[in-house]
Amino acid sequence: FPYLNRPPNSIDFAQMACEPASPHMRLYHPRLPWYIDLMSTTPGFGVGYGVIGLTVWEVIEGVWRELQKQITSRDFYNEEMGTLFGDSKRAKLDFGHFGQGEAREMSKGVRRVDWLGMEEEWVWTGIVRKSSGMWEIKTRK
Repeated sequence: FPYLNRPPNSIDFAQMACEPASPHMRLYHPRLPWYIDLMSTTPGFGVGYGVIGLTVWEVIEGVWRELQKQITSRDFYNEEMGTLFGDSKRAKLDFGHFGQGEAREMSKGVRRVDWLGMEEEWVWTGIVRKSSGMWEIKTRK
């Protein structure tokens, strides 16, 4: 979308997210200890056609929805959390260290998105297909 030289519109969001189209994508990010599985609900065209593939909108909305989920104590205290971030960073989250967030956002607890930007703000730049068939979520600070 940065290369459109215009704001994206509904036609841009309705395009297939990958080529060839796929109704399922498994995404991951190196800083997240879980996968994000997305399934398309957009129907195909014509008689007898099922789901064709995920649209750009379904990927963006699906990743946002998954990252807004509150983590559970099982997520919080699993081995990967300590390996990725160490106990000091996990302790900051445990005591509600969310930076300068609003009180309403802080009251929602620790969400999956909080694991991406504990030290700084992160920007999602896209996804890249890996040889494993999964898609890596690319971000930058």
